[in-house]
Amino acid sequence: TVHLLGGITPDGLAKSIPQSAFLGGSISRFVFVCQSSTPRVFAFPQPYDTVLRTWLMTKLVAFGKMAAKVTVTPTAYKWFDDWYHTCRAEHIDIMRLSGYQSRKPDHLIRLALVMAVSEESGFELDQPIFEKALAVLNYTQRFMGDAFTIVDSAEQGRHYEVVVDAITRAGGRMEHSTLLKRVYRYGVNADMLTTKIIPTLEQAGILKSMMDSTRKSHFYLLTK
Repeated sequence: TVHLLGGITPDGLAKSIPQSAFLGGSISRFVFVCQSSTPRVFAFPQPYDTVLRTWLMTKLVAFGKMAAKVTVTPTAYKWFDDWYHTCRAEHIDIMRLSGYQSRKPDHLIRLALVMAVSEESGFELDQPIFEKALAVLNYTQRFMGDAFTIVDSAEQGRHYEVVVDAITRAGGRMEHSTLLKRVYRYGVNADMLTTKIIPTLEQAGILKSMMDSTRKSHFYLLTK
């Protein structure tokens, strides 16, 4: 079994992973933890806690050496069986998550085991540990669709999304020159932005193109 922990942007995900990975079910084997923003803003990186780092490394080395048979309590077994049938009956609106939903029971077992080991509560999985693991999966699933929205879009659709995302991150208002600098690296040039993307977004009622007479600047204002 290969375990991978890493970070990537939604746009990077869309461009680096082929469509066949979704169709073949490879992506459903991953749990994506997604956040569109963060309250953590630092002008300079904060130094890590050396004591905590040492403790974590020691624990991870010890966990890596563990080998034991995992058991499930009768109560947890019944709880999981009931939940499994409920999970299979759930409808997922996002096409890309449909494969993930079918593998969610596997993710639940693995996460429950990881949590049990990390809490050093032994290798017997009980109902409370399953419930805690499910709460984590349900929380991450609420935002997981955001990682696949841009993947589901055609190339042109991605251009529209990066424009709206850039203005949103700026607080809903952004000058034309600043916006062009932000989205140029995604393949959006001045002509595409001015003649195609902005007019379409205006017609859809998503933004307004406005002029600041005082500063003599052209800016865009989100309306949705």
